[in-house]
This record gives sequence, C-alpha cells and structure tokens, in this order.
Amino acid sequence: SEIPDLILMNANMFGMDGYEVLRRIKEDKETKEIPVILMMNEKDTQSELRGLEEGAIDFISLPFEPQVLKARIAHIVELSVLRKQQAHLIAKQKEQIDRLFLQSMVTIAHTVDAKDRYARRHSLRVALYCRGIAAKLGYSDKEKEALYYIALLHDIGKVSISKDILNKPAKLTDEEYEIMKTHTLLGAKMIRSMEYPNDNPL
Repeated sequence: SEIPDLILMNANMFGMDGYEVLRRIKEDKETKEIPVILMMNEKDTQSELRGLEEGAIDFISLPFEPQVLKARIAHIVELSVLRKQQAHLIAKQKEQIDRLFLQSMVTIAHTVDAKDRYARRHSLRVALYCRGIAAKLGYSDKEKEALYYIALLHDIGKVSISKDILNKPAKLTDEEYEIMKTHTLLGAKMIRSMEYPNDNPL
C-alpha cells in the first residue's frame, strides 16, 4: 500500500529467490526506482554480477554488522532522496523549456499570419480543426496537443515569400503562382530538423 524508501532482501529465499523478486520490482514502473540491498549468505563475483544486472544497488554479507548496515542504509537513502530532488528539478526545468518552445511556435504562427493579410488567424483555425479531427479519431491528449502545435506551423514557409505576392490584390501571374506554391517546400525544410518536446508521438 506504500512505496518504501529502500528494500532489504535476502537473495537466498526459498521458492522465488531474491533475484527474481528484484527483477519483478525493477520491471514495475511503480517500484523500479526503489533502491534494493541484497543480503547474501555467501558473496561471490557471480552472485554480485547477477544482482547488479537485476538492479541491486548494494550487497550485505550475512550475518551483518548492525552499525555497518545502518550506515549503508542511511547513505543509500540520502542518495536516493537527492536523486529524486534532482529529477524533480530537471523535470521542472524541462517543463519550462517546453512551455517556451510552444509559446515560440504560437508567436511564429502569428508572425506568418501577420505577413499575409488574407490569412487572418488562418494558422490558428487550421490547428483547431486538426485538434478537433484528432479528437474524433480517438487520439490521446498528448497526440492532440502535438498535432495542434505542429499544425500552427503548416504555413511557415510563407515567411520566405515576398509580401508583394502574398498580398497582391489582383490575380497572381503564372510565375507568381509558382513562387507561391514553393512555400510548402520551404516550410518543410525549415521544420524538418525540429524536435517537438515531450517525445512527440506524431
């Protein structure tokens, strides 16, 4: 019912031994981060290697010296707490970076639309339509979010097209139309190497 700070476990149990229990602990996402100390009647290289491969963080010989065991436990728990604190800080920093990244995408989309007087929030409408269609198709929240922000940039190639062509009030000439069509290829080149945060699922 609770996730412990540390597990002390005898490697030489009957039935399911400590190595198998350890393997199962490390396979479960709820418990895989718990540090495990294996207690052994006889320590040997083969047993220690097996324990390390399964995810043990330390080994104690039986019978154990109480003061040594308490010192090791205190040390490992302290390291575990520091690791969790560091992981939390890293996650928080990544969240801030991701938020800035997404805000930048919105700003770029508004910049593209501002250059083309006929667009008038076109990129936002396309992004909203894409998210709505994705919802109807049963996409996950993460997939819908990724699609929304990616769709915001579908016209980014227009930043390379002259305003004279983008905002021409009359019909485009054949040459101008060919230039206009290149915005899709230009946009693809711009975003080809872009990496979406949070492991973009698309």
